Amino acid sequence: MLCPFCKREIRENIDECPYCHRIIRERIIRNADTTNEDQHKVFYTKARIHQDGKEFINKILSPLAFLNKLFRRLPPLIIIILAIIIIGIFSGEPNENIEVKKFPPLEEPKTINFNWEYKDRYYALTEILYKTVDSYYHNSTPKECYCSENDCLNDLKFKQECYAGFLKEADEDDTISRFVLDIKSLGQQDKLNDDEVIELIVAFVQSIPYDKERSGKILSFSDTTDTDDPDLRPSKYPYETLFEYEGVCSDKSILAAALIKQFGYGVSLLGYPNEEHMALGIKCVKDYSSYNSGYCYAEVTNIGYRIGLIPSESNIKSNQSFSEIVIQPYKEQKENQYQEVKLGTPEIYEISDGRTYMKIIDTVRIEQETQSLLKIIDEQENQLIYYEQRLKSFKETSDYNSYNVLVSQYNALIKSYNNTVNKYNSLLKNLSL
Repeated sequence: MLCPFCKREIRENIDECPYCHRIIRERIIRNADTTNEDQHKVFYTKARIHQDGKEFINKILSPLAFLNKLFRRLPPLIIIILAIIIIGIFSGEPNENIEVKKFPPLEEPKTINFNWEYKDRYYALTEILYKTVDSYYHNSTPKECYCSENDCLNDLKFKQECYAGFLKEADEDDTISRFVLDIKSLGQQDKLNDDEVIELIVAFVQSIPYDKERSGKILSFSDTTDTDDPDLRPSKYPYETLFEYEGVCSDKSILAAALIKQFGYGVSLLGYPNEEHMALGIKCVKDYSSYNSGYCYAEVTNIGYRIGLIPSESNIKSNQSFSEIVIQPYKEQKENQYQEVKLGTPEIYEISDGRTYMKIIDTVRIEQETQSLLKIIDEQENQLIYYEQRLKSFKETSDYNSYNVLVSQYNALIKSYNNTVNKYNSLLKNLSL
């Protein structure tokens, strides 16, 4: 007999063609009154009935059969678009702690006057912020800061993404861009270049008071304790720091990072876990950068620190750059709002790439000059001590001739010493914002 499908010769009374593997459930019933063509039609009809029945069962048992048939009739581009939509819906892992919030109406306005100093000039901004927006951010935590693992706090990538999450604004919020435009406008009035505008922004953030109460609360908090207290988040959003007009080191560093990122410069955050401190990193010339990282340290906790200077003890290692040397006024202990400690090598949380801060070269040059002057001052002080001892001896022995000769030398050295100290103080003033 012939297979009704591939027309090849097959054995009689078999259920499947060994060539085309089509199912033949019905046996051929030969009849003298039936032509070969009629036989073919009968078998073809019966085979199709069997196949259709099989497809019907598959449709009932699995919706994939229907999708398979549907996709065969759709253009490839439509299939790709549908696949992207489906993946986008189901790929993310739901987190019951993350709530999508609607941006609030602008209500309960608060007028805030910002005043700060930069290069012996006073600057002022008056901005209107809203309590409803502050509450919106205050009761939010970036989804990047949620983690079910026990060692998240030791994961550099996790911490980087978490801190970066605090720099994200709601689509309806243009506060950071507005502040940057206003500060840039102030700088343009004084003909500041872009690097100087960056310094103006840093000085602005430095002027915001330090939140000692929140700092004490964070320092007394145990990392192993579970809490939903917004005050114990890793940081505040920039809007909160502006509205509340205070912040700890992480709050102020993230605010500065948001402003400088908006201005188009490369920026990072420098974390010191052991010292429980955070600072800002601004992209700068690598040869002059802090820790050879490509970023210059910027202390925003206190006023006056120029970009590139780290407030720590002068214990400089040979592999560190000049920009890490701490400069303090000669014979003057500077009062700080945060306890200065020796800062180790930081964790670097990169935020964004951008333009390079070039004025660090001037800072390093001035810094080197001050260090040279300090050596001269030390030498002159030792010489003055020696002269004072000799003068005392001449006076006790009534050797007035020797005394008068040495007095003239002593007075000349005093004059030179004072000039050196004045030059040092002048340079030191240039190292302060």
